[in-house]
Amino acid sequence: MPAQTSPRRTATHRIRPSQAKAGIYVDFEGRKDGDPVLLGILFNASRDGTGPWVIEQFVMDPEMQEVDEVAGATCTALSIDSAISSVIDRSDAEQRHLISWSQHDWEIMRRISGERAFRYRNAIQTAKGWRRREETAGNITDSPQSDDAHRNALRRYEAFIGYERPAEPYDVGDSIRYIREVKSITPGAVRRWEAILTHNRHDLLAMRDVTFTVLGLDIPE
Repeated sequence: MPAQTSPRRTATHRIRPSQAKAGIYVDFEGRKDGDPVLLGILFNASRDGTGPWVIEQFVMDPEMQEVDEVAGATCTALSIDSAISSVIDRSDAEQRHLISWSQHDWEIMRRISGERAFRYRNAIQTAKGWRRREETAGNITDSPQSDDAHRNALRRYEAFIGYERPAEPYDVGDSIRYIREVKSITPGAVRRWEAILTHNRHDLLAMRDVTFTVLGLDIPE
């Protein structure tokens, strides 16, 4: 059992370098009006960060599982409960923190896991301090406007560190709706699903690279 007494408070704790290297980076994909359909995780095979980095993706929606099979079955098909439980189980067994770029991700995991306690850090809490220091020093000049949500968007930090994300032809939410609405699994549905998977992978890699950068760690190659 993770050593924590206030799960909500741990979401505001800053990440330590050792936690960043050992962490399991978590990112959900879904529409705002429903449960997520995809869970992606990124972790190093070694807790000290010296091993290869691994991405695993769990498709948690029956309709998306069908299109994933046609696309080559690159994901593990699990229910949302089983997928989240398996990730928390790994976090517990290997004593790794779950790291995401949103309090929303923490809330999903808490809700689906039945308020189960787990090691967690919100990477935004660590990145904000770095951003303030860099702005004060004049190292960041393309500052966001007053909108806090936009100010802390992962894409903004990607720009700060020079992360190169390929152009994305489809919006994730629109793609999920499109796949649900088609009567059969068309090539267009497969393309949109593959775009969702690519988006998820880059969210994970960018989150790790931003976290490593703000902590003064070398970005893995």
